[in-house]
Amino acid sequence: MPADWKSVETLERLIAALIASNGGKVDNMAVARYFNDSFDTIENRCRIYKKAALTLVKDAEDTGRINQDMKKRTGAPKKTAATKKGDPSTPDDSVKSGRVTKRASKTPSKIKRAVSDEDEDEA
Repeated sequence: MPADWKSVETLERLIAALIASNGGKVDNMAVARYFNDSFDTIENRCRIYKKAALTLVKDAEDTGRINQDMKKRTGAPKKTAATKKGDPSTPDDSVKSGRVTKRASKTPSKIKRAVSDEDEDEA
């Protein structure tokens, strides 16, 4: 049966389905900014849609259209960023357990070491 998109009930059901697909979570502050209204107004109205979303989820589970894996998954899977070797923003071996260690210089120092009497005796 095609949906009557001009119907208010259909649009309310669509909003409830969107909330249900997002795990029942709504960022009311962001919605209030986009909608140009107060947080309390959006939160109050979203309570109705959240209850309807719970009903939609229960109905979908009862009829077998949804399983527990789909219910737990909210949105696209999260991907972790691959770290690049030598990337300054990624931690490396110079910091271990909260302590900073200094690396040995790759180039020899340009300062010549002064020869002392003790050094001559050892040689």
